[in-house]
Amino acid sequence: MLSISIIDILTIMKILKTVMFIGLFVALVTIVVLYFATKKEVHTHFHAGFIVYVNGQKQDYSDNQYMYLAVCSVIAKQDNNDIQIRDMVHLHDNVGDVAHIHEEGATWNMLFKNMDISFPPDIPIVGYRNGKKVANLLSLSIKPYDSVIFIVGSDKGIDTSHYVPKQHIVDIEGKANMCGQ
Repeated sequence: MLSISIIDILTIMKILKTVMFIGLFVALVTIVVLYFATKKEVHTHFHAGFIVYVNGQKQDYSDNQYMYLAVCSVIAKQDNNDIQIRDMVHLHDNVGDVAHIHEEGATWNMLFKNMDISFPPDIPIVGYRNGKKVANLLSLSIKPYDSVIFIVGSDKGIDTSHYVPKQHIVDIEGKANMCGQ
């Protein structure tokens, strides 16, 4: 005859409780590990075209002095983990009319600061974005495939219908050697 005492039942319940706790713990750890192992980091990376005219003269920013020479996939971080402005928006590969953007909220002002370009504060700057005149374009966030024109000073002889074509921006994306493509 099978005889089970209350102590035996309590011992069995304790063992079952421990096994259940260990099982739940293992399941939870497995879920967390799988979550982080399969989670893909989302990196902002898009491009936009720009042209700058100063007193009617189209500017050329394809020289090395305007280029970001680091590889974009190795984005430098400051101690507080903020992406540096230079990493957020810059030029590559001696292409002086397509900006590389790696952070939402990057502005045209940031790009020109990175290029060490400043515009005289007493000369008006007129901006056009995708065919439309826009106030304060320098301070606006850059959007994917934007094509903008900045006119600093005189606009004589400038055809504001000639933008950086979207196809050129797409072509540069495909050739971006320094952008971790």
